[in-house]
Amino acid sequence: MERVFPARFGALFILVLLQIPLLFAQSERGTIAGSVHDTSGAVVPGVKITVVNAATNVATNTVTNDAGDYTVPSLPVGLYNIRVEKDGFRPAQVTGLTLNAATNARADITLEVGATQQAVEVQATAVQLQTEDAKISSTVTNQMVDQLPLVVGGTLRSPFDLAALTPEAKNVGGDTGFVLGGGQAAGYATTLDGISANTSRALQVSWVSSNAPSLEAITEFTVDSNGFKAEYGHAGGGVMTFSSKSGTNDFHGTAYEFLRNNDFDANYFFSNKQGLPRPIYKQNDFGASIGGPIWIPKLYNGRNKSFFFFAYEGFRNRQGANAFTTAVPTPEMYDGDFSNWVDKNGKQIPIYDPTSQVTNVDGTVTRTQFPNNKIPSSLFDPLSVQALQAFQASGVLKPNTGAAPGSVGYVNNNYTVSQGSNVNPINKWSIKGDHVFSERNRISGYYGYDRESFGPGPSGPATLPGLYTTFNDNRQNTDVLRFSWDRIFGPTKFNHFYAGGNNWRQNHNPPQEYIGNWKSKVCLPNVPDCGQNLINFDFSNGYGSWGGRANNGSENTIYGYNDDFTWVRGSHTFKGGGMYQLTHYNGFGRQCISGCATFNFTETGRAGDTNFATAGGNPFASFLLGWADNGQLDTIRFIGQQWQYFAGYAQDDWRVNPKLTLNFGMRWETTLPPTGLNDRWADFSPTRPNPKAGNIPGAVIFAGSGPGREGSRRLADTYYRAWGPRFGFAYSLHAKTVIRGGYGRSFSAITTVTGSTHTMGFTLTQAFPNTSNGILPSFLLKDGLPPWTAPPFVNPSVSNGASVAWWQGREATRPPDDNNFNLSIQRQLSSSMVLETSYNAVVGSHLQTGLLNYDQLNPAFLDKYGVDLLTSSVTSAGAVAAGITPPFPTFVQLWGKRATVAQALRPFPQYSDVNTASGGGDHSGHSAYHAGIIKLQKRYASGMTFQTSYVFSKLLTDSDSYWPGSAAADQYNRHLEKSIGQYDVTHNFKLGLIYELPFGRGKRWLSHGIASRLLGNWRVSTINIYTSGTPVGIGTTYSLPIVAGRTVPYVTSYEGWRAPVQGSFDPSVDNFFVPYQSGPFPKQGKGTPYSGIGNVTRYNPKVRYFANLNENLSLAKSFPIHEQIRLDFRAEAFNAFNRVRFGTGSTTLQEQNFGHLTSNSYILNTPRQIQFALKLYF
Repeated sequence: MERVFPARFGALFILVLLQIPLLFAQSERGTIAGSVHDTSGAVVPGVKITVVNAATNVATNTVTNDAGDYTVPSLPVGLYNIRVEKDGFRPAQVTGLTLNAATNARADITLEVGATQQAVEVQATAVQLQTEDAKISSTVTNQMVDQLPLVVGGTLRSPFDLAALTPEAKNVGGDTGFVLGGGQAAGYATTLDGISANTSRALQVSWVSSNAPSLEAITEFTVDSNGFKAEYGHAGGGVMTFSSKSGTNDFHGTAYEFLRNNDFDANYFFSNKQGLPRPIYKQNDFGASIGGPIWIPKLYNGRNKSFFFFAYEGFRNRQGANAFTTAVPTPEMYDGDFSNWVDKNGKQIPIYDPTSQVTNVDGTVTRTQFPNNKIPSSLFDPLSVQALQAFQASGVLKPNTGAAPGSVGYVNNNYTVSQGSNVNPINKWSIKGDHVFSERNRISGYYGYDRESFGPGPSGPATLPGLYTTFNDNRQNTDVLRFSWDRIFGPTKFNHFYAGGNNWRQNHNPPQEYIGNWKSKVCLPNVPDCGQNLINFDFSNGYGSWGGRANNGSENTIYGYNDDFTWVRGSHTFKGGGMYQLTHYNGFGRQCISGCATFNFTETGRAGDTNFATAGGNPFASFLLGWADNGQLDTIRFIGQQWQYFAGYAQDDWRVNPKLTLNFGMRWETTLPPTGLNDRWADFSPTRPNPKAGNIPGAVIFAGSGPGREGSRRLADTYYRAWGPRFGFAYSLHAKTVIRGGYGRSFSAITTVTGSTHTMGFTLTQAFPNTSNGILPSFLLKDGLPPWTAPPFVNPSVSNGASVAWWQGREATRPPDDNNFNLSIQRQLSSSMVLETSYNAVVGSHLQTGLLNYDQLNPAFLDKYGVDLLTSSVTSAGAVAAGITPPFPTFVQLWGKRATVAQALRPFPQYSDVNTASGGGDHSGHSAYHAGIIKLQKRYASGMTFQTSYVFSKLLTDSDSYWPGSAAADQYNRHLEKSIGQYDVTHNFKLGLIYELPFGRGKRWLSHGIASRLLGNWRVSTINIYTSGTPVGIGTTYSLPIVAGRTVPYVTSYEGWRAPVQGSFDPSVDNFFVPYQSGPFPKQGKGTPYSGIGNVTRYNPKVRYFANLNENLSLAKSFPIHEQIRLDFRAEAFNAFNRVRFGTGSTTLQEQNFGHLTSNSYILNTPRQIQFALKLYF
């Protein structure tokens, strides 16, 4: 696995050297443009313009055209000086012009007649208005990246925490719930130096953060949510553009330590009420950075041409879990003594001897209870005995709560896990180099390295001890490479080539104690391999799972090759280019390679009774006897899929006159159908005859060449009609007001979700279910797993009796489609402050989702036959009387006790499910988003900078996320799926502020003496976010034989869901919802008027979670050490006022905790956390 990435990067550089014209544009580079006039207002053509990077002294030259305009594209982020020269005029110079990532800066200059020796200097102090395009964008500056308080909680500081400060960014759904603008969760794009920083699957914040540099290596980043030019695409809702930091002509750097300790933190709400201590948390985030010219004494001085920047960040922590209780066998149970196995009333629960069972004349089965509930050791399964010897090598697991034998507390919830911890060491470093060969040729290269692991702490993980734990180590490795080459062909022609890749790998392994010669210790017969891992034992009714599953993981790689060409001609700036992106997902694993066995109470309960309350029995007793209720095995899996993406664009920025700029563009893109690794690739065909299902339609087809295959590597069609027109305008009403607007059609990426999909016939996950309700075991441990056959199976009937995956033909490559509209007004309020109001709208179609299930039973059959008949056997008298027969000869043999009338009436009765979600989604979703935005931004001046915004928005959709939920409740009528969005936030206010107190040297007050030293150089920073709660949805335990997706409950109203509350919500006395069977929640299910598909939408717009009110505060003091050296001390508080944001309790109507909050799992935020930091700047 490790050798693949460097080899492919070698190929990448060969392609760079060969200058293959593969194109795209998502560049982080900016553009400086302007006009030159004389004092009368006349344009001045032929003026020499020299744009100089103030930090590196690297210059770019151009001249003004006949209209007096100039444009310098593809410039790195930074401060710039502009020198303007023309014979007969006094030279002019603009200094301190700020250029942000992926933005335009404008500098209009007036020349005065006079001697060329006398230069006129103008300081670019005024904040920039966006007069060149209609893009809705927010920039997080380097000062904000450096000085705003960012929580370091369980991992490194993340740029996503800062991105959440921008107006239309929302992170309300955890790791998979980050949303930009009107896009889907996990549908956004991220770029680092122009190349995608995403992984090859639907996104998680933690995965993308691994690909991003340390915050110390990010100059700044920009978040765009609407008004994209044609050069931008392949993103749903918006794009985050990271710009890596470069070295300068002077050596600069940092060294820092961020410290957290649970002694300074607040406790969780319910832990406080229960008198439980704070869980252990110790943390250190530390590192250093340095950048400057490449300088080798007496050999090479790289000032003005060669630069480097290096950053390292390390993270060490130890984290305990909140204490929890579970159930474990009592000491005497290991000897077969279940005499203390009692219910809540102290009554003994019987343990039956399954070997004593007899079949009665009427077909029923009778068992005899073990005398006094004691199982003779002679009946113990020999493999169970071997397994217990292995488990107990590290100690006997027994109750620790102190409950007395004979009480229910002695056998139920009798073990408290209060010790143990997890550790998450991380090492991240990056290095970047820039070199200027000449004024016309410049290159840049970047390499990023990230190694993360999640493992047990010194005393083991916070789980059951020893081999009983199912804890797995998780290792994540990332390598990131970027390369760019800027070629200037003349004063009006510029080319920017850039390429790179990310390889993010993830591997889950059992702790090393599991790895050993298990074949000689405990080996379940007839498994693929029992040498590397212990058998995994699962227990129902409280005991959980013992032993770890074997390793699994994935490799997620993206390579991108890009080029932009810019040609300035007259008042037009033409730009064209495109992209080729290759995306790989490789999945590997062998989770149940040693076998997985599950034990239930039914095997030692009353024969055939599946109700624990009446059956008795005990899953650990079933384990001692070796009677497995069901089992599973996995063969070794190494699978993969590859996607290829092409895009091209052309655009024209036309400066019609000094007040009006128009942007025209067109973008085309396509994604080729995926291919499988070594053609181990399959798909469902709805028309292909299925030979083992009586040749009814619906069978598996196989990629590649050879017998039984399709003769093609691709099993879907290509969609070629993804054309995206773009239009924008920027009109300067006067010098301090700009009106901007635009329309664009853009397309999101097509992304695999689970990755490990469409491998029917090439991998095997074999289940061994129990078909007798526990009267007989699925298998006996000593005998091993039932017979099975190893893959591959190039057989069109291979998935009969199971789920099958379908690409849906051309829909597989039709990208999600957004129509974007925006209109905004910018107003400069002062030289450092800009107010912007805007309206954004996004209408989405063909969104990636998992709504469709083509094998759902038509709901009309529910009305026609009723639940009882649909759930009966297809051979029952009722089915025969209704004229229903098996749909193919082997139907009953295939499905066994699941050969129901409902299964027989499915569109494809040979399958349990036709899955369209796991691969690339079914592209059937829709959305509509509208937002009004007010943003006020103050550039740093007079010791203060801030960015604040308010967004009023609404999102309607049936497809919230790239990570699909359940399928539609009714495949044939999907109107119930359209609702207010899961991530809809009506009101969203944000403030990020940095304020240097006006005391001390160089400040307004107390600039001298001891008071200056004590009270000077203090700084306050804050991130305040206040948002509405997201909408609430409810579910039901009632199920229907026709439902393949979510089960929809009934309500009589969307009003009256909330229980009344006196004063502030207190979960000890208040419920979130009114009780089930009251108010709008009627009793429902079989035998009631409410027994079909329900009527409630996915989320109720009138009932929302409690608002999110959060303040992160930082107090810092700087200690000057030398002119270029200072030390900062910070004290930071996250959730500074320790607000508690309660959830809803259970949202399932019939559950006991419906609307009732009982534990910390129902708290939506974390208690106050305190962090201290020291940071040295030089």
